Amino acid sequence: MFWGFGCDIFGRRHAFNCTLGLTAFWGLVAGGANNFAAIGSFAALWSFGVGGNLPVDSAIFLEFLPGTHQYLLTILSIDWAIAQVVANLVAWPLLGNLTCQQDTVCRKRDNMGWRWFTITMGGITAVMFLVRFAAFKIFESPKYLMGKGRDEDAVRIVHEVARRNNKTTSLTLADLKACEPEGYVAQTNVSAAAKRYAAKLNFSHIRVLFSTRKLGLSTGLIMAVWALIGLGYPLYNAFLPFIQATRGADFGDGSTYITYRNSLIISSLGVPGALLGGWLVERKVIGRKGTLSLFTVLTGVFLYCSTTAVTSNALLGWNCAFNFCSNVMYAVLYGFTPELFPTPQRGTGNALTATCNRIFGIMAPIIAMFANLETSAPVYTSGALFIAAGLLKPNLVMRTSTLAGLFGLLSFADAAKYGYNHVAVRQDSDIVAANFKDVDISLHSPAFLNPGSRLEGFSRGTEGPTSHEAMEVFMEEIASRNSYMTYNTANFTSEELRSFPYVHLASAGNSTCRRRSAAEKVRIWVQGAAHGNEPAGDEALLALLGKFDNDPEWAADILEKVDIVILPRYNPDGVYYFQRALATNFDPNRDHIKQNRQQTRNIKALLAEYHPHVIIDMHEYGATTQYGRYYHGSDGLFSAAKNLNINESIRSLSEEVFAKNIGNDMEDAGLRWEPYVTGPSSLDLDFAISFTEAGTDAKIGRNAMGLTQSVTFLIEMRGIFLADQEFQRRTAAGLTMAGSIIQTAADNADKVYETVEGGRAAFISGTDDIILTDSTTTENREFTMVDHTAGEIVQVPIKFISNTPARANLTRSRPEAYLIPVAWADLAARLVDAGLEVETLPEPWSGTVEALRIESSQFESSYYEGAVRATVTTSTSERELTLPAGSFRVSTRQKNAALAFVALEPENIDSYVSFNVVPVERGDEYPIFRVAS
Repeated sequence: MFWGFGCDIFGRRHAFNCTLGLTAFWGLVAGGANNFAAIGSFAALWSFGVGGNLPVDSAIFLEFLPGTHQYLLTILSIDWAIAQVVANLVAWPLLGNLTCQQDTVCRKRDNMGWRWFTITMGGITAVMFLVRFAAFKIFESPKYLMGKGRDEDAVRIVHEVARRNNKTTSLTLADLKACEPEGYVAQTNVSAAAKRYAAKLNFSHIRVLFSTRKLGLSTGLIMAVWALIGLGYPLYNAFLPFIQATRGADFGDGSTYITYRNSLIISSLGVPGALLGGWLVERKVIGRKGTLSLFTVLTGVFLYCSTTAVTSNALLGWNCAFNFCSNVMYAVLYGFTPELFPTPQRGTGNALTATCNRIFGIMAPIIAMFANLETSAPVYTSGALFIAAGLLKPNLVMRTSTLAGLFGLLSFADAAKYGYNHVAVRQDSDIVAANFKDVDISLHSPAFLNPGSRLEGFSRGTEGPTSHEAMEVFMEEIASRNSYMTYNTANFTSEELRSFPYVHLASAGNSTCRRRSAAEKVRIWVQGAAHGNEPAGDEALLALLGKFDNDPEWAADILEKVDIVILPRYNPDGVYYFQRALATNFDPNRDHIKQNRQQTRNIKALLAEYHPHVIIDMHEYGATTQYGRYYHGSDGLFSAAKNLNINESIRSLSEEVFAKNIGNDMEDAGLRWEPYVTGPSSLDLDFAISFTEAGTDAKIGRNAMGLTQSVTFLIEMRGIFLADQEFQRRTAAGLTMAGSIIQTAADNADKVYETVEGGRAAFISGTDDIILTDSTTTENREFTMVDHTAGEIVQVPIKFISNTPARANLTRSRPEAYLIPVAWADLAARLVDAGLEVETLPEPWSGTVEALRIESSQFESSYYEGAVRATVTTSTSERELTLPAGSFRVSTRQKNAALAFVALEPENIDSYVSFNVVPVERGDEYPIFRVAS
């Protein structure tokens, strides 16, 4: 219990090393025991190490394994079988020749066998303990570190493990942060955790394992299985030498020598048993549960069969069958059990099952004290327990493959439900809130024009301030009184059939956003509320419409140079439920490339028809996410698109002109700003902050939209967790940043238009390599934070991991086109919705192509939005190819070709292969082909 629970708090590595050391030390000491009480005490002490080593070893081994090799955890139990063989090889000569026979006078020098046995086994264990330090260095489990919020350490260890194996990995800190739910507060180091646990003891690690009906039932059943086996196995196996000796005496060969010879033969059968278990668990016909159930029942059956033995050899044969089946059973059980538990609770789950096993195991010698081992009663009892355990296993209600997705969510303490996945309200204290007072900016939006109209749940953090109906009325009315505004409703609906109202602002009076203006002005697309629990995003855009309505002179000046589309609510269902995700619990801001949801594809198609030069994406970030003694102190964080496949001149324009002006305008308004970052959080007041600047991953909106060769900005206001607190300042910050981008585009209209259009032309005709993976640089700088213990705005020294610019790692030559077989028509449809021109080939196509062969593939052990993510490497070769009519050709000589690069090049971290839209394994030919330039 101590080591199992403890390794979830202070780490796997220390438990992994210490448990073996304790076992070795007390095993050696036990050889000098002078009486039974002493040897019993020493056995208890070495068992403290052994009992902790088993659950910790399985946890750390599993957490270093790629998903494709989890069967090795099952085969790992071969070491257990080999250890039994080694123990019997040691015991046979020592105990067989240096042990007093029963009913004889026994002198100490005639009974040294058990002493030499414990000393020998303790010595072997001591050597193993030293090998762990001298021969190799064991790293802390990356999954454990992620569960503790130490993402940077996890990434470092993954890279070091890859380096030691002569491999490379593209994993970055940004990849991990992109998967982190908004508001997740990381756990911390041992001392801080101990202080918290001392202040408030709780059983959260255990509660998670029973947090849903199915998960609780599965946890309870596996505990029951371990308990039954814990009683049944030692009731027979631990007394097997004694049973063999007493039964053997009846057959005329019950000597100690013969007893341990037979024990060696029996234990040898465990080796093929472990190998068979590892093979069977990967067979779809039987799998983990089937193998476990079958061989547990067979173990019990062979115990019953052993009662029929009338000769020593017959008893030996049945015992061999028993040991073979029980080793298959244990091989699968030891591998299956850790897979059932989420990473942060894996040690706890292992501890619970091991504890049940040990507690019931203690009952075995007690039963033996009152049972007659010379009868078949213990055998019948043990066999019945095995059969009962085997019959329980088919009732384990979830397969490990389906549990993984659930555990990815349970790791963050809450499983997603249908709707209303509200984050907890954690508002600023008075001394912190004093730094976020209202600013002198007028806001002409429903929540501020009529504060009484705010929805009741806004103050509780269960609703935004403005209903969908109120938003529609406001937008339609404001458009009706301004000739330059056109109110539109998209010709598609949300997943729950809500509308998508948007307003097109154009002085030329265009009635639809689907046609470029005659003057070829700069076109701007502005969207809000991709995440439904970030209300300042859409309210700021309603306030932007209100500003146009209330300042006609400013509006006329702006719209003389730019056209604008404003879509306040990208995720109306999420706003209705006041949850981050869509109604189906997919994150819309992670669906830009894979496009799993039709809603994503519809909005992408609408965006593509407008061909914007500038794109703004409005969000909020966690206000009271704790970084030691600090919260974020900025009113706004922002970032331009960073992906290196965006034309360099467009990226430079974004950073050197737009970003600079956003900062200046925020300061002029009395608001604070910093670049958008993510980073591990901590409750430890001495926590050292490390932030990573917005990354290059294309699944995120800013980069996916930027890959249309546009100036694209992510805008984030400080707001999640606050409910209605500081809402005026939050909305004003959003209005200021969005307004700054629009003003900059208008003031520099010629430069923006020429740079973007010129950048697009250069990209279309370019010959630069495609950037598949990239890396960051690190610097030390100060960052604006608020000390929540003192209520002061401070500049805090941090480690800053920069992506401005990122550095190219893996590159590949740009093809002239991609060819997609007709069988993969869905891929072509996704690309069309993303804004690419895809040609359907009217005739069969033949020619030379570059074909990619999958050289390696690694799969995650948990789901990411319904997909098991994959990482692959490839090799390239030329070959002749013929494709049937109806296949597809995607030219790379088009504006949005970079979207094809990230989707179709399999090594990209956001490709169709990465998300298993195109499933491949090692040795496969990738079914998308490249036509060389």
